Amino acid sequence: MPPSSHFFVATILAGLALTTVSAALYPFDITSPGLYGQRFERGKSAEIRWQRVSAVSYTTLTIFLFPDDYANDVLTVASNIPVDANTTVVLLESVVVGESYRVVFADPDFNVVGFSSESTEVEKFPCASHSDCGSDLYCDLFGDCWQCSDCMAQRDSFDGRCPPQCGVEDPGLAVGLSIPTGSELNAVGNVQNFLQPGCSATAVLSENSNPAINFASATAVSFPKLMSA
Repeated sequence: MPPSSHFFVATILAGLALTTVSAALYPFDITSPGLYGQRFERGKSAEIRWQRVSAVSYTTLTIFLFPDDYANDVLTVASNIPVDANTTVVLLESVVVGESYRVVFADPDFNVVGFSSESTEVEKFPCASHSDCGSDLYCDLFGDCWQCSDCMAQRDSFDGRCPPQCGVEDPGLAVGLSIPTGSELNAVGNVQNFLQPGCSATAVLSENSNPAINFASATAVSFPKLMSA
Protein backbone atom coordinates (compact mmCIF):
# COMPACT_ATOMS: atom_id res chain seq x y z
CA MET A 1 0.00 0.00 0.00
CA PRO A 2 1.11 3.63 -0.40
CA PRO A 3 3.48 4.93 2.30
CA SER A 4 0.89 7.55 3.24
CA SER A 5 -2.63 6.52 2.32
CA HIS A 6 -4.06 9.96 3.15
CA PHE A 7 -1.53 11.63 0.86
CA PHE A 8 -2.18 9.09 -1.86
CA VAL A 9 -5.96 9.61 -1.67
CA ALA A 10 -5.45 13.37 -1.78
CA THR A 11 -3.26 12.94 -4.86
CA ILE A 12 -5.93 10.87 -6.59
CA LEU A 13 -8.64 13.38 -5.68
CA ALA A 14 -6.55 16.16 -7.16
CA GLY A 15 -6.07 14.16 -10.34
CA LEU A 16 -9.76 13.26 -10.66
CA ALA A 17 -10.68 16.91 -10.22
CA LEU A 18 -8.98 17.59 -13.53
CA THR A 19 -10.83 17.44 -16.82
CA THR A 20 -10.80 14.43 -19.10
CA VAL A 21 -8.64 16.40 -21.51
CA SER A 22 -5.95 16.93 -18.88
CA ALA A 23 -5.96 13.17 -18.18
CA ALA A 24 -4.25 12.84 -21.55
CA LEU A 25 -1.20 14.52 -20.00
CA TYR A 26 -0.48 11.37 -18.00
CA PRO A 27 1.87 8.78 -19.55
CA PHE A 28 -0.82 6.08 -19.58
CA ASP A 29 -4.15 6.17 -21.38
CA ILE A 30 -6.56 3.68 -19.78
CA THR A 31 -8.90 2.56 -22.55
CA SER A 32 -10.99 -0.04 -20.71
CA PRO A 33 -12.94 -0.03 -18.49
CA GLY A 34 -14.21 3.51 -18.42
CA LEU A 35 -16.41 3.56 -21.50
CA TYR A 36 -20.07 4.42 -21.06
CA GLY A 37 -22.23 1.39 -20.25
CA GLN A 38 -19.46 -0.89 -18.99
CA ARG A 39 -19.93 -2.63 -15.63
CA PHE A 40 -17.84 -4.42 -13.04
CA GLU A 41 -19.22 -7.56 -11.42
CA ARG A 42 -18.22 -8.53 -7.90
CA GLY A 43 -16.46 -11.87 -7.57
CA LYS A 44 -15.60 -12.00 -11.26
CA SER A 45 -12.64 -10.92 -13.35
CA ALA A 46 -12.34 -7.70 -15.31
CA GLU A 47 -9.90 -6.82 -18.06
CA ILE A 48 -8.06 -3.50 -17.83
CA ARG A 49 -6.44 -2.22 -21.02
CA TRP A 50 -4.16 0.75 -21.56
CA GLN A 51 -1.58 2.35 -23.83
CA ARG A 52 1.64 4.05 -22.80
CA VAL A 53 1.67 7.38 -24.59
CA SER A 54 5.00 8.75 -23.38
CA ALA A 55 8.33 7.44 -22.09
CA VAL A 56 8.73 6.53 -18.41
CA SER A 57 11.77 5.64 -16.31
CA TYR A 58 10.11 2.82 -14.34
CA THR A 59 9.09 -0.66 -15.47
CA THR A 60 6.06 -1.63 -13.35
CA LEU A 61 2.68 -0.27 -12.28
CA THR A 62 0.30 -0.69 -9.35
CA ILE A 63 -3.39 -0.59 -10.22
CA PHE A 64 -6.01 0.77 -7.83
CA LEU A 65 -9.77 1.13 -7.87
CA PHE A 66 -10.83 4.48 -6.43
CA PRO A 67 -14.51 4.71 -5.30
CA ASP A 68 -16.81 7.60 -6.13
CA ASP A 69 -18.02 7.41 -2.51
CA TYR A 70 -14.90 8.37 -0.59
CA ALA A 71 -16.21 6.56 2.51
CA ASN A 72 -15.37 3.27 0.82
CA ASP A 73 -11.85 1.88 0.60
CA VAL A 74 -9.35 2.45 -2.18
CA LEU A 75 -8.59 -1.07 -3.45
CA THR A 76 -5.28 -2.42 -4.71
CA VAL A 77 -6.18 -4.89 -7.47
CA ALA A 78 -2.80 -5.51 -9.16
CA SER A 79 0.87 -4.75 -8.54
CA ASN A 80 4.18 -5.16 -10.37
CA ILE A 81 2.42 -5.04 -13.73
CA PRO A 82 4.83 -4.36 -16.64
CA VAL A 83 4.20 -0.89 -18.04
CA ASP A 84 4.03 -2.17 -21.62
CA ALA A 85 1.80 -5.19 -20.95
CA ASN A 86 -1.12 -3.08 -22.25
CA THR A 87 -3.63 -5.43 -20.64
CA THR A 88 -4.15 -7.33 -17.39
CA VAL A 89 -7.01 -9.22 -15.76
CA VAL A 90 -7.94 -8.47 -12.14
CA LEU A 91 -10.26 -10.30 -9.76
CA LEU A 92 -12.92 -8.08 -8.19
CA GLU A 93 -13.20 -9.62 -4.74
CA SER A 94 -13.68 -6.62 -2.43
CA VAL A 95 -15.60 -4.11 -4.53
CA VAL A 96 -18.82 -2.77 -3.07
CA VAL A 97 -21.97 -3.73 -4.96
CA GLY A 98 -23.66 -0.62 -6.35
CA GLU A 99 -20.51 1.51 -5.97
CA SER A 100 -18.67 3.02 -8.94
CA TYR A 101 -14.88 3.05 -9.28
CA ARG A 102 -12.23 4.69 -11.40
CA VAL A 103 -9.12 2.76 -12.39
CA VAL A 104 -5.99 4.55 -11.19
CA PHE A 105 -2.39 3.73 -12.16
CA ALA A 106 0.53 4.54 -9.86
CA ASP A 107 4.28 4.28 -10.38
CA PRO A 108 6.58 2.52 -7.84
CA ASP A 109 6.68 5.74 -5.77
CA PHE A 110 2.88 5.86 -5.75
CA ASN A 111 2.61 8.89 -7.99
CA VAL A 112 -0.59 8.86 -10.05
CA VAL A 113 0.36 8.22 -13.69
CA GLY A 114 -3.03 7.55 -15.23
CA PHE A 115 -6.73 7.23 -14.45
CA SER A 116 -9.85 6.19 -16.31
CA SER A 117 -11.95 9.03 -17.71
CA GLU A 118 -15.22 7.54 -16.43
CA SER A 119 -16.32 5.60 -13.36
CA THR A 120 -17.42 2.00 -13.74
CA GLU A 121 -20.31 0.71 -11.65
CA VAL A 122 -20.25 -2.60 -9.79
CA GLU A 123 -23.35 -4.32 -11.08
CA LYS A 124 -25.96 -5.78 -8.78
CA PHE A 125 -26.54 -9.38 -9.78
CA PRO A 126 -29.80 -11.33 -9.42
CA CYS A 127 -30.44 -13.97 -6.77
CA ALA A 128 -33.19 -16.30 -5.65
CA SER A 129 -31.51 -17.33 -2.38
CA HIS A 130 -28.60 -16.30 -0.15
CA SER A 131 -26.50 -19.11 -1.61
CA ASP A 132 -26.61 -17.33 -4.98
CA CYS A 133 -24.62 -14.46 -3.47
CA GLY A 134 -21.00 -14.17 -2.38
CA SER A 135 -19.49 -15.05 0.99
CA ASP A 136 -20.32 -11.64 2.49
CA LEU A 137 -23.51 -10.81 0.62
CA TYR A 138 -27.20 -11.55 1.13
CA CYS A 139 -30.23 -11.72 -1.18
CA ASP A 140 -32.77 -8.93 -0.67
CA LEU A 141 -36.51 -8.63 -1.29
CA PHE A 142 -35.95 -7.47 -4.85
CA GLY A 143 -33.72 -10.39 -5.81
CA ASP A 144 -30.41 -8.51 -5.70
CA CYS A 145 -27.22 -9.37 -3.78
CA TRP A 146 -26.04 -6.71 -1.36
CA GLN A 147 -23.36 -6.24 1.31
CA CYS A 148 -23.98 -8.09 4.60
CA SER A 149 -23.64 -4.79 6.46
CA ASP A 150 -26.98 -3.75 4.96
CA CYS A 151 -28.86 -6.87 6.04
CA MET A 152 -29.37 -6.04 9.72
CA ALA A 153 -29.69 -2.32 9.01
CA GLN A 154 -32.29 -2.59 6.24
CA ARG A 155 -34.05 -5.78 7.37
CA ASP A 156 -34.90 -6.44 3.73
CA SER A 157 -33.68 -10.01 3.30
CA PHE A 158 -35.88 -11.98 0.91
CA ASP A 159 -36.70 -14.55 3.63
CA GLY A 160 -36.75 -12.14 6.59
CA ARG A 161 -33.47 -13.30 8.10
CA CYS A 162 -29.76 -12.60 7.63
CA PRO A 163 -27.84 -15.67 6.47
CA PRO A 164 -24.98 -17.32 8.40
CA GLN A 165 -22.49 -15.96 5.86
CA CYS A 166 -23.20 -12.50 7.27
CA GLY A 167 -21.81 -13.55 10.64
CA VAL A 168 -24.90 -12.74 12.69
CA GLU A 169 -27.26 -14.84 14.74
CA ASP A 170 -30.59 -13.99 13.17
CA PRO A 171 -32.72 -17.13 13.06
CA GLY A 172 -35.93 -15.18 12.51
CA LEU A 173 -39.32 -16.50 13.63
CA ALA A 174 -41.25 -19.35 12.14
CA VAL A 175 -44.97 -18.80 11.50
CA GLY A 176 -46.89 -19.06 14.77
CA LEU A 177 -43.92 -18.38 17.07
CA SER A 178 -43.46 -15.20 19.08
CA ILE A 179 -41.00 -13.49 21.37
CA PRO A 180 -41.66 -13.25 24.29
CA THR A 181 -43.60 -16.47 24.78
CA GLY A 182 -47.26 -15.65 24.60
CA SER A 183 -49.90 -14.73 22.11
CA GLU A 184 -48.98 -13.11 18.82
CA LEU A 185 -51.07 -10.07 19.81
CA ASN A 186 -48.91 -9.46 22.89
CA ALA A 187 -45.69 -10.13 21.03
CA VAL A 188 -46.33 -7.49 18.37
CA GLY A 189 -47.43 -4.79 20.81
CA ASN A 190 -44.18 -2.91 20.24
CA VAL A 191 -45.11 -2.16 16.65
CA GLN A 192 -48.61 -0.88 17.34
CA ASN A 193 -49.03 2.79 16.53
CA PHE A 194 -49.97 5.35 19.15
CA LEU A 195 -52.03 8.53 18.70
CA GLN A 196 -51.09 11.98 19.91
CA PRO A 197 -53.22 13.61 22.63
CA GLY A 198 -55.85 15.91 21.24
CA CYS A 199 -57.12 13.37 18.73
CA SER A 200 -60.70 12.38 19.45
CA ALA A 201 -59.73 8.70 19.27
CA THR A 202 -57.33 9.06 22.22
CA ALA A 203 -60.17 8.46 24.68
CA VAL A 204 -60.69 4.90 23.48
CA LEU A 205 -57.04 3.89 23.89
CA SER A 206 -55.79 1.73 26.72
CA GLU A 207 -52.35 1.53 28.33
CA ASN A 208 -50.13 -1.33 27.20
CA SER A 209 -48.23 -2.55 30.28
CA ASN A 210 -46.40 -5.46 28.63
CA PRO A 211 -43.10 -5.68 30.62
CA ALA A 212 -41.28 -7.12 27.60
CA ILE A 213 -41.71 -3.86 25.69
CA ASN A 214 -39.29 -0.98 26.25
CA PHE A 215 -41.47 2.05 25.60
CA ALA A 216 -40.19 5.55 25.00
CA SER A 217 -40.84 7.99 27.81
CA ALA A 218 -44.09 9.92 27.75
CA THR A 219 -43.91 13.60 26.88
CA ALA A 220 -46.28 16.53 26.93
CA VAL A 221 -47.49 15.62 23.46
CA SER A 222 -47.23 11.82 23.30
CA PHE A 223 -47.95 8.75 25.44
CA PRO A 224 -46.32 5.73 23.75
CA LYS A 225 -47.98 3.21 26.07
CA LEU A 226 -51.47 4.14 24.88
CA MET A 227 -52.57 1.52 22.39
CA SER A 228 -55.68 0.53 20.51
CA ALA A 229 -57.45 -2.54 21.86
